[in-house]
Order: sequence, then structure tokens, then C-alpha cells
Amino acid sequence: MRIPSHFLVAFALLLGSVSCTEGAAPSPAAEPEVQLAQARQQIETTRAEAPAVQEPVEARAAALEPMGTQQDMGTEAAVTRAQGCPIGAEYNDCVIRELAEAESARALMMMIEAHRALQNDEEKTATIRRFVENYPNHPRHMRYQRELDR
Repeated sequence: MRIPSHFLVAFALLLGSVSCTEGAAPSPAAEPEVQLAQARQQIETTRAEAPAVQEPVEARAAALEPMGTQQDMGTEAAVTRAQGCPIGAEYNDCVIRELAEAESARALMMMIEAHRALQNDEEKTATIRRFVENYPNHPRHMRYQRELDR
């Protein structure tokens, strides 16, 4: 990728490595070329001196892992199945059935809403309690805690 020369000049001026008064006064037409050459030289020097940035091996390995633990994959599969429940009279029952063993925040939130829609107050409250205990830093924590406090 080529960087336009006016950016290189501006970069060099910002770094303070090139000033308009450096050296002998060139002709007005030659000044941009001189500044450009000096800016390019400064950029190449800076690139040569800059240490190479390496991402830790652990971070790269974690980024390549497909999902995480086996439990996470099971929870995500359950959430996907619950999202595929057919819309209709049995939708909420299907969601609850698919997410019965799931413990992720997303799964618990879906179960809470399904219990709310079915007016299963005891099950809803139990699920909210599990959510509040397991996810104290989640954005919905306070909302669900207020529901428990009522």
C-alpha cells in the first residue's frame, strides 16, 4: 500500500523531525520533494527501530479454539435448538424443554421469559434466582434482582 506523499510530509512535520527551515533554503518548487525525502527517511528509520509486536501464543491459540469447553458447546447447541422451536401454542414449552440443563446467561434469560409467558411464577423465580447467583456482573442482574426483591 502506498501512502500519499502529503501524508508522509504531515507525519514528519508532526514528529518534528523535519522542519520547513532545515538546511539550505531550497527553491519553492523543490521544498515539497526535500520534505518528502526527509519524511520517508524518518519513517524508514522509525520502522527499523520499532520492535516487532508479537501476540502471545496463548491468545492466538484461544482465538483459534472453536467454542470453549464441552459444556459451553452443549449450552450453545441447546440455545440453538430452543431458537428453532416452532412458533405456536407450544413454543414456550419447547424452549423450556430444550434449555432444561443449560446454565449460560443467555439460556437462563430465555427460560425466564418462557416461564413468564406461561405464568409459571415459581419456576420463573427459581430461574431468576439461578441467574442472579451465577451472573452478578451481567447487565440484567439488577433488573432480575429487583424482581426477586418484590
